Amino acid sequence: MNRVPSTAQKVTQAHVCRMTVCFLHRLRAELGCTLPWQGSFAACEPGASASYEHIRAEAVDLPVKAATCNASQLVGEELRAQLRAATKVFPSKPSVSMNQSVPSDQRAQYVALTVRELRCGKLNLRPDVAGIGGVFAAAKSGGRQRKIWNGADLSQVAARPPKPRRLASPASFLDIEVERGQPLFFSKRDASTFFDVLRVPEGLQTYFGQPPVSVKELLRAGMSMTEVWEACKDVAREDFCEDFCLYPVHAVWPMGFSWSSAVAQDTTLAVCVAAGIPEQQILCVDHDTPACHDEVCFVATDDTVLVHKDPAHAAKRLEKLDKAFEEKHVPRNPAKDVSLAQSLTALGCDLSSQPAVAQPNRKKLFACICHTIDLLSHGKASPLGLSSNLAVWEWFALLQRGFFSIYDAVYGFARRDRPAEVTTVPPPVLNEMLVTLLLAPLLTAQLDRPPLPQLIAADAAPEFGFGVSVCGCSKAEAAEVCRLAERRGDYVRLTPEEDDDAYVPRIGKPRQLGYTQRDFTTVISAKARHLDQLQERLDAVSFVKGSHDLLHS
Repeated sequence: MNRVPSTAQKVTQAHVCRMTVCFLHRLRAELGCTLPWQGSFAACEPGASASYEHIRAEAVDLPVKAATCNASQLVGEELRAQLRAATKVFPSKPSVSMNQSVPSDQRAQYVALTVRELRCGKLNLRPDVAGIGGVFAAAKSGGRQRKIWNGADLSQVAARPPKPRRLASPASFLDIEVERGQPLFFSKRDASTFFDVLRVPEGLQTYFGQPPVSVKELLRAGMSMTEVWEACKDVAREDFCEDFCLYPVHAVWPMGFSWSSAVAQDTTLAVCVAAGIPEQQILCVDHDTPACHDEVCFVATDDTVLVHKDPAHAAKRLEKLDKAFEEKHVPRNPAKDVSLAQSLTALGCDLSSQPAVAQPNRKKLFACICHTIDLLSHGKASPLGLSSNLAVWEWFALLQRGFFSIYDAVYGFARRDRPAEVTTVPPPVLNEMLVTLLLAPLLTAQLDRPPLPQLIAADAAPEFGFGVSVCGCSKAEAAEVCRLAERRGDYVRLTPEEDDDAYVPRIGKPRQLGYTQRDFTTVISAKARHLDQLQERLDAVSFVKGSHDLLHS
């Protein structure tokens, strides 16, 4: 290696320095002059914070009227066909224990919440159920709560749910294409108490029961006899009395059941399409990226994010989207509306127009950094605690997939027996977390990065050596190949010639390029004499390749 860096290396070093300076500015803006890392990893350990709370009936957010959206008519045809018959969701009758009860010290609040849910139409009452789950509450901001129906056991016996369609993740933001200097306008809409408005088909409702209540308890909690009777289904009038016990049953898709997310995602997609957004403009790594990026959309269950280049067009689209929410009977949360902003936080990432970047959310990132410093300082963690910390880094790594190459030993530690036991973390695991920490400034992804007008092919093997070949191409052709970068299973094939060897079959989706092997020029061809020599050369190539990746990230 030369002692004096080359021009390319100098450019790379300057880029890394700029990224690090931006990172430190964000760090100071979030934490000031302090870095509160000491003891912070304890927040990652199991039991550090309650995973659920006792129900406080008046703290649970509910819609004014539940089950307003006929989700079964909005979802895609494939999912709609599966929801037409209960046997598609539950091929065999669930053998789930019906012995679900509510502790006596929590029963009054449970009954009070049941009354609220009956009155808004989220629940109805039945004498028998086909499935049952307990209930608990998860904390929300401002002291509010979200009620969760524990459908874990029922989800295990249900058919495997379909994968939510076009579900956005941080990797989806990398598909945004914008010219350098071109302003972007970010908007966001959030569905309010979304799952509580998604009506579940009548034939499936009996599977979503919860611990029974007596008519007498409901009366004591403020309901009238008429209200209770009107909430009943399949109850004989002669059996109806104060001592009669009934099961509250969900009339909506309960949060906590495995199929609910797919239904919710498809419903939001339908709202977007009703607003005139073409489905191909709803970006997801499982689908091809469109050629036009004047308007793109991201959907993650109840969150809808739009990115526009023309503010006038964006304003018209938002008007149509708000109308579509109303027409499909999905209430919005206006307090969370963002319209035509220069920056936005979504899916745990901070998006901005000037500069056009997607980067880890500042607050979440620096909390994770403090946790990691504390871990490296003390060197002790449970597998569950380390997994919790690693999960945040992996979510951010979706912005820069090269980070996943760091992790190896950490997965072995995470799979250890006794996952809640705090123990000494092996040095290789700590090294991987240290590398993650040191490279954290490079997690930011530039959305206006131009494609390099070259196709570069590289390969290496200890038996043969390594080589690099290049082929010039147009910017448009390079952009087409770049759009495949985040696609799962995609690979490229050159146009074969008569004397070419036959292609070896492989799993995935082939993409044909209009170039042959003759169009490529070899720039590096080195045979491996022994492994040490090969490794030295590979290190050099890795440095050059890393420089190129950083320059175009």
